[in-house]
Amino acid sequence: MSIQLYTVKEQTSSDFAGTLKKLAEIGYTGVEFAGYNGITASEMRKWLDEYGLRSVGTHVGLEYLEGHLDEELAYSSILGTDYIIIANAAIRNKDDALHTAERVNALGEKCLAAGFGFAYHNHDHEFEVDEDCGLYLMDILYANLRADISMQLDIYWAAIAGVDYISYMKANKARLRSLHLKQVENYQNERNVDFDRGVIDFKEVIAHGNQCNVKHYIIEQEQFLADPFHSIASNFKYIMGL
Repeated sequence: MSIQLYTVKEQTSSDFAGTLKKLAEIGYTGVEFAGYNGITASEMRKWLDEYGLRSVGTHVGLEYLEGHLDEELAYSSILGTDYIIIANAAIRNKDDALHTAERVNALGEKCLAAGFGFAYHNHDHEFEVDEDCGLYLMDILYANLRADISMQLDIYWAAIAGVDYISYMKANKARLRSLHLKQVENYQNERNVDFDRGVIDFKEVIAHGNQCNVKHYIIEQEQFLADPFHSIASNFKYIMGL
């Protein structure tokens, strides 16, 4: 089981190594990066090896990756990262989706050639429907991406957007390689909560994810009522219990 390190961004900003150690002690075996806090790749790899963790992926902004591709490839190579993932893009209409597809394809070609998996991570805005064709902007994007570019589906954002995420997983089985697991308290307040306090049925999500050959399940949380590590440990126990 893996965790997106944005979940503990405040903790990693003050003590990256200590945070990784705590995550490993909870039972996590993989981490997905969201920045490196200026730490060298060799130092980061040393910590991963020391604590028995692997880098399952890294989230990178589209514009940043376009301007720092060689740097990111070199860093990710030292870490042994599985996937480089576009974390977000400003897709608000069909033209945006088509233009973004061109940019993502160009980056994907180079990342894939370097031996990494390559994927796009959604939020809710990609599930706006284009009035002309009646398709989600997400579907327009993927219809114009290389077949070897993967999908990282964020279950929370899909749910917030009103998407039948189980059906969407099935429809995109060929591309779906990782899932972000995040819980919503209810669809009125949209609060991101501990996994045992919300409405998303993760047992169903994981069952269908396994059928879709999902490779990585990645826990993430952005809002906490108390100590983040309490929630992180609780979420790990909850998912592993399924």
